[in-house]
Amino acid sequence: MIRNSYFMTQCTICGSHFENREGSRTSFLRHQCSRYCYEIANGVKPANGKIDVPCLICGSEMSIDGITNWKYAWMCSKACQNKTGRMFGRKSRIKYTILKGFKILGESSAKDISVWIEQTTPYRCSAGQVAALCNLYARKGFVAKNKTGGTTSYKLTSKLPFEDYV
Repeated sequence: MIRNSYFMTQCTICGSHFENREGSRTSFLRHQCSRYCYEIANGVKPANGKIDVPCLICGSEMSIDGITNWKYAWMCSKACQNKTGRMFGRKSRIKYTILKGFKILGESSAKDISVWIEQTTPYRCSAGQVAALCNLYARKGFVAKNKTGGTTSYKLTSKLPFEDYV
């Protein structure tokens, strides 16, 4: 199947064209083709073509490179991938996706995160659901709440692995 690279998004780091649609590995990244390029864009310096990054779930260090399929990895193992489905209890994957959205997008409103989730995943999540989870985490001290005018924005205050949020 031949794809027209003219219509595909181009990575700001490596310049490769990538498909940015629901269901693709990089649908949640806007300007980079992989986690490898995302981390380099955020200031991580590669050594010998590899970078050491933490697993989102358990926090253990893992090494990813820009060549193999590991460049897309956000978790260190299949066990951590399986934890996302049950770690937060009911509707765990939505809660994990909300936290991942704050990790990737930075400070955002509940509406921005809910739209991002609907555009990049098969899940549907209202702005009220996002705000409710953020208010819960704000009481625990993991999320900062910033109210300016009529909009409230939230951001992660901790670099903890997600399993410490439970």
